[in-house]
Amino acid sequence: MTDTAGNFAAYTLDSIFMQSSDGLMYRAHHSASGASVLLKVPTMPEEAEEAARFRDRFLVRANGVRSLHHHGILDLRDIGLDEASGLPFIAYESVEGKDLYDRYPEGTAPYVRGESCNTAATYGYDSVTQMQETKATLCRITPA
Repeated sequence: MTDTAGNFAAYTLDSIFMQSSDGLMYRAHHSASGASVLLKVPTMPEEAEEAARFRDRFLVRANGVRSLHHHGILDLRDIGLDEASGLPFIAYESVEGKDLYDRYPEGTAPYVRGESCNTAATYGYDSVTQMQETKATLCRITPA
């Protein structure tokens, strides 16, 4: 499923947020309430019996995750199956563009918040070691 036009369960798909071997994550919104969510739809096995087992495991694990509440974990808004496709999904709260400072316990918030400058300034990995390069573009910023 890669189409971003139309509906999926109770959601309207806006755009693809991320794609991996595990599946797709869409920017979406609830068709009735308009609430923004990230909608995760896993890649399903091709064989029907294996797909049914995978779907059942996915839903059991998703329901287990529903009980987790931590400042570093997105809250689950919905878990279910899309009737038209039979695909399972998880809908997470969307925090894109929001400051998450208030989620941290007192004294634990990072000094710097926001998008990593690596997303714009580097490829995000060391081409020699193929390791994540999270500190490659740190710099001191001072007023002019």
